[in-house]
Amino acid sequence: MAQAVGADLWHMSVYEGGFGLGGTSFYVEEGEHASQIQVLSQGPLNTGSLILVGTDGNRFLNESDPVRHGHVYNNGVWTNPMYPEKMWVVYDEAQAQLIAENASIPEEFLSTVLTANSLDDLAAQTGMKADTLKATISNFNTYAAQGNDEQFGRAAEYMTAFTGSAYYAFPVKSEILNTQGGPRRNENAEILDTEGNPIPHLYSAGEMGGITAEMYQGGTNLAECVIFGQIAGKNAAKEKDALPAYTLDAKVESTPTKLGEVTDVAAAEFETADNQYLGTGAGMGGDVVVRVTMDGDKIANVEIMKQAETAGTADPALETIPQAIVDANSTDVDTVSGATVTSKAIIEAVNDALSKVK
Repeated sequence: MAQAVGADLWHMSVYEGGFGLGGTSFYVEEGEHASQIQVLSQGPLNTGSLILVGTDGNRFLNESDPVRHGHVYNNGVWTNPMYPEKMWVVYDEAQAQLIAENASIPEEFLSTVLTANSLDDLAAQTGMKADTLKATISNFNTYAAQGNDEQFGRAAEYMTAFTGSAYYAFPVKSEILNTQGGPRRNENAEILDTEGNPIPHLYSAGEMGGITAEMYQGGTNLAECVIFGQIAGKNAAKEKDALPAYTLDAKVESTPTKLGEVTDVAAAEFETADNQYLGTGAGMGGDVVVRVTMDGDKIANVEIMKQAETAGTADPALETIPQAIVDANSTDVDTVSGATVTSKAIIEAVNDALSKVK
């Protein structure tokens, strides 16, 4: 709503998370509530021969330091970790026994635990880089032996070297409770536009677009509700001059399902008949837009409406893939060697168009 009237947004990477290991949850499916890893103090899931690693196998925080609403203490400031796309808790046989003895992993998540006899095997099962994971374990063992975690300052008493007899891992996800981000406001609780000007008659208070960033929120959230709530209320209640006529720019309707995807925006550029559908694919030079004409349940024609592919290199795909799809009445066709990206973009665009066929 704020964006619709031109509000500037800030602190969009700042949020409040949970109290789990590094602010993470056991792995749950999309749409399910998080199940945080209970580590309000030190225990089997954040001490000993256990680490938290990201997609490639690198550590990214002090695992034994309990977080505060998803924040970790770093060089005098409470900050939110930058979570990798995928994360794994990795540990060895000795730690696995401690975890089992203390029933640290809830029964419903035991099936997510992977077992391996080597780091190569564990890397293959998780998709991590074997060399990186090996280096991470080797470095951690060195830190444990010398009693000094040179990367993240984990205390010596909470580190134990991996034995190498067996390895275990289970996936985790970042745990986010609420965002601190939102429309930027000034000292009068007025919401500002992207040029720093107050948007007339629009105010905010509390944690939505709050002023406290990269801090351990809590009392600050309540303070912002009380203080800015009073400021916003008083200013909103003041009698004001009538606003001049204000017309919003025409809104472009779009229903993307993933970052960077263009869907019905293309419809604003090209006309279609009742049996024609537009689709978009990601090419080497940008969007490739096609118009697919249907004859009942058959693909009658595929037209390239827009493309910015490399001249010469992409031409064979642009010239042959559309007809190949028509002939096969399917997008299950071979790509053109040397123009694979363009070929896949055309196929993606046709699939996008076909998904709209009623």
